[in-house]
Amino acid sequence: MSAPAYAPAHAARNVDCTTVLLDDAPPQWDELPLPGAPGFYSSRPWHQANRALSGAAESVVLAWTAAPGGHRLQAVVPVSRYPDDPGKPANAFLHPARLFSAAGLPAPQWGPITLLGTTAGYETAPICASGQQAAWARAAAQVIPAEGTAAMLHLDEPAAMAVHAHFPDAPLLLTSARSVLTLTAATVDEHHTQLPSRKRYLAHKETARLQEAGSAITVKDLADCDINQLVELQLLTQRRHNAPDDPAAFQTGFRRILSSPRLLQAARVFLAHDHHGELVAYHLAFIHDDTLLVRNIGLDYERATHGEYFAVMVHAPLRYAFEHGLRKIDFGLEAFSQKLRRGARPVLLWSALLRPPAGWTPAHTIACNRRRATELLTAMGAHLEPDEAERLRTIGRTGLITP
Repeated sequence: MSAPAYAPAHAARNVDCTTVLLDDAPPQWDELPLPGAPGFYSSRPWHQANRALSGAAESVVLAWTAAPGGHRLQAVVPVSRYPDDPGKPANAFLHPARLFSAAGLPAPQWGPITLLGTTAGYETAPICASGQQAAWARAAAQVIPAEGTAAMLHLDEPAAMAVHAHFPDAPLLLTSARSVLTLTAATVDEHHTQLPSRKRYLAHKETARLQEAGSAITVKDLADCDINQLVELQLLTQRRHNAPDDPAAFQTGFRRILSSPRLLQAARVFLAHDHHGELVAYHLAFIHDDTLLVRNIGLDYERATHGEYFAVMVHAPLRYAFEHGLRKIDFGLEAFSQKLRRGARPVLLWSALLRPPAGWTPAHTIACNRRRATELLTAMGAHLEPDEAERLRTIGRTGLITP
């Protein structure tokens, strides 16, 4: 590379940067525009509710400009610093050594690791006022370390290109994909009519199966739910997928949402009870902007055998979205075939290596992107639209975000 990857191309003038602990972040953060799902995960309440769960040393860098009567907050850069330990963070969606293993670099070569942006939610975007991306870039550049790795993970393509505009030498790596259902119809019935016949048939079949079994779906506020029951179902799902299953961590997560008025106001819980009245599945979602965001899902696999999983994950949220004027359902990462079969479309996610590990070359970038594009193409397969499949094939050939 011709220049250090952590050097921003456009430096903002008259910007003062300060660093504070996450708990001391000012309320002006709440006034910055944060649209869509990445905006929810970039919010102050979400960051503060999830503090310390990832095992990082967390802070935020604030970019201020002079304004009448004082200073105006223009940008926020959440920062998570991890030790030089390939086991931290343990989550495979966060550790660059695991996300980009195709590069062939040993895990110790990546650390210590600094992540800028969201680490809980897997959807990141620069947090700044309109027209203030240069202020964000200056604040970001201030915290990129002189050694180790610095990355901004899980950016959709517009956000990735915005970061690239300020850090043009930072490699952009294809990382994963979100599945998003965009609602263009006026009603649920009209939405089903717009689906291809095979997806329409599947939706009707799953709904009828649930009704025949006598299962019931309800929607509640989180404050009205039995948290212990939700944790028990969550643990069953985590163990099913060999994922972390610490009940204390889940209890803590729920308590922090309950203690945050803004998160609690946004939270909705979709519950499935069998014909005996027993809770067999749940889905915790959040409303933000015009989007319903899928978060935790828990399922009793022995008793939830009549489509309760898809009822709480897709069909009930779909009806709720139409009833409340929402236009998108963001299903998050992974389980692509299940979500795409039910009407969602993929949104590719990229990561910016603001400071690549020692020895990184353009060949590493191309190798990582080619391999990941092939993996995503295989995972989504026949569920992709022709242009979506061609996009991944192009990345698989070039290894680059742009042709």
